Amino acid sequence: MKNQKLLTAVIVIMAANFLWQFYNVAIAVYSGYFDPFFLIRYIPTLIGVVAIILFVTSKFRKSGLLRFYMGTILFAYPFTVGLYISFFTRTNGFIEQAITLNAMHYVWMAIGFVFTAANAVCLSIL
Repeated sequence: MKNQKLLTAVIVIMAANFLWQFYNVAIAVYSGYFDPFFLIRYIPTLIGVVAIILFVTSKFRKSGLLRFYMGTILFAYPFTVGLYISFFTRTNGFIEQAITLNAMHYVWMAIGFVFTAANAVCLSIL
């Protein structure tokens, strides 16, 4: 059996990731952003929450769904970076003015990178 402390660290990292995702959902809903595809973006997060619950309740034995979730996150990361690049380089409206970026944009991108790197490490542990 794997080291209990390493598996607990995986749980803590994944829980922090899910809390961050739910914080993003709350901010989006509070800002009034909601369309039919809004919830589809967060289906993988819900799958991840179910996977982490299954992993904990099985006493760290059933990790298949959690590994699938982590693999999906790693597979989607290049596409996420592409979306960030298209957001940062687009223009605003008819006047072709570049979007003003503030520090929060960079912080969110850095947090996304950190959680993706943590997913890669956790996947290698499992």
